Amino acid sequence: MVGCRRNGPIAMPSAGPSPLGDRLGHRLALKKIRPPLLRFESQRLVSVGYAWLAGQMGALLAEKRFANADEKGALRMIFDLLKNAGTYQNLPAIYRALQYLQTLDPAALPESRVEIDGGRIFANTVRLTSKPFESCVFEAHRRYIDIHYIVSGVEGIGVASVGALTPLEPFSQEKDIGFYQGEHHSLTFLHSGEFMVCWPEDAHKVAIAQDAPAPIIKLVAKVAVEE
Repeated sequence: MVGCRRNGPIAMPSAGPSPLGDRLGHRLALKKIRPPLLRFESQRLVSVGYAWLAGQMGALLAEKRFANADEKGALRMIFDLLKNAGTYQNLPAIYRALQYLQTLDPAALPESRVEIDGGRIFANTVRLTSKPFESCVFEAHRRYIDIHYIVSGVEGIGVASVGALTPLEPFSQEKDIGFYQGEHHSLTFLHSGEFMVCWPEDAHKVAIAQDAPAPIIKLVAKVAVEE
């Protein structure tokens, strides 16, 4: 199956109307890669598209190119439904974290850190109240990839390249976190059952309210960057 060129990006044929439309497609830009599909319009993506994308990302991880962000490098974040976790098998560590998230019972979430693979992959339950956009700040990490999975509520997450932002304070090596200010490149509202993967170069502004502050329950899985 091949993509169909329209006036602009190449898109795979849709498997049918999606209730999430363009909002649910992968928001992903891989630096130095020109994928055959740049925009997804279906909740259920065509398998050949997934295979190509996962293969390219797996190759980049193997080459350890995700560990360092360029000064103003492209974003590499992923936005998807957890039920599509099986399509990320070419990213073994991320896939393992997603598999764990699929086993969770929303009525019995862990109250403390869960080690999926020791200190290499672990997860924490986070309960918070969303805030107005202007009250939120960007954060980024160097040693870990973040996976934000929404159990209930709606959370806006703004994303920007770390290199395009201004640090608010020195990066904390001990806590593996830095805080930044600047303009976001994208803003996505995650709903229950959806997740976002942010690499170290993907600074993310979390807890953004969609309309008014509201409760959110989420799991944040941390996946160590290969050295």
